[in-house]
Amino acid sequence: MQTVDLLVVIDIKAFPYSPEVDNALHPHSQVLKDLLHNPGKDPIGTYVPARLYLQATSTGRIPDWSTYLPYVHGLTLTQLGEVMNWMDRHLFKTEHQPEDWVHRLPFAHALTLLLAAQSYEIGPPPKWYANPTFPKEKMGFSAPDDPYLVLCAWEALTSKDPLHTTLPCDIGWETLHSLEKLLFDCTVHAGLAGYYQWGLDAGDHQNAWYPYAGYEPIDPGDVAEFPEEWLQVSYSSLPIFIILIRF
Repeated sequence: MQTVDLLVVIDIKAFPYSPEVDNALHPHSQVLKDLLHNPGKDPIGTYVPARLYLQATSTGRIPDWSTYLPYVHGLTLTQLGEVMNWMDRHLFKTEHQPEDWVHRLPFAHALTLLLAAQSYEIGPPPKWYANPTFPKEKMGFSAPDDPYLVLCAWEALTSKDPLHTTLPCDIGWETLHSLEKLLFDCTVHAGLAGYYQWGLDAGDHQNAWYPYAGYEPIDPGDVAEFPEEWLQVSYSSLPIFIILIRF
């Protein structure tokens, strides 16, 4: 069965990670590192279904921890790119190339954690409750990494065939999301144009809309530093138009 390599179809630097991805993965940074550096060590107190899967399907005494795991069902290309961007910037950087961890154990667990976090926020899909392993009495969860929630997320991630040439996504939403990222970019990459310029000449937006929500820099290296007075509108610099009425 032919599969698509995400390293071919996704440019990691083109998908800056979102706060949602950071919140889902940051608490598990050490576990994700250990899954690459020391996968044979049992992550005590942490449920990692992808690791259990490799142990259960291994034909040898010691599992091949570098086994290719191309399961991505339930996530869009944008989400996959954001996870890759986060892991590249916060976990491995120049120490390991993406080829060492994309489609491998730590990446599979990161995707599982993201799915679990999403379901924790909005509630598990109804079909999860039909899963024999899902406790019928457990209608709520204490944390996004609840073992039952993580298990269902892993089974959802692997519920279909490995990644084919296309992935389901809302093209309209993805396009609008990408456009808004460019319009409301307030990181150092946007320069002066991105320093919270929207609305400075007209006051607050309708219904107190804050256009930068979700697009503000998370990584300290992306924070732009400009003088505070640049946020103030200088009316003296506005052009003055003189209308001459000719009688």
